Amino acid sequence: MKKFANKRVRIYTYGDVSTGLLEVQNAVNKELNIIRNETIIEIFDKLVNDSPYGDPTLWKSKPPKDYHPGHFKSNWQISRRNPATSIINSVSLTPTADHIRNATSGETLYIANNVPYALRLEEGWSTQRPAGWVRKTMAMAESIIEKLAKEGG
Repeated sequence: MKKFANKRVRIYTYGDVSTGLLEVQNAVNKELNIIRNETIIEIFDKLVNDSPYGDPTLWKSKPPKDYHPGHFKSNWQISRRNPATSIINSVSLTPTADHIRNATSGETLYIANNVPYALRLEEGWSTQRPAGWVRKTMAMAESIIEKLAKEGG
C-alpha cells in the first residue's frame, strides 16, 4: 500500500485484475451451467410426467397389433451436442436426464421424442392432453430460469 494525500490506495497490477476477472467469469459460467441444466431437467421431467399414456379403451379404433402402452412416454430423450434420432423400443424404462447434470458450457442440449406419432399427440390427437401441450411446457423455460436464478441455481 502506498500513501497518497493521507489516504491508502491499493495499486492493482494487470495480473491481479485479470486473475480476479477470470475467477468471476468462471463462477458465473458455473452458475449459468447449473441453471441451464436444471431448467432442461425440469422441462424434461414435466414432458415425461405429462405424456399421455396409451389407453386403447379411449380410442375410436383398435390399437395396432404391436402397440405397447407407454411407448411414447418412454421415448423422451435428452442429449448433448446433437439431437437424439433413435426410437426406444422398450417401455420398461422411465427416461431420466441425470446424465446431463455435468454438461459443460457451450454444449447444446436437446430434448426429443422420435416416435412417428409424436406430432399428432402435440396437435391434440390424445384426449389426455390438449393441443400444444409440448409447446406450452417448452415456453415455461423462461419462468423456470428466473425461479432458479432467484434461488441461486
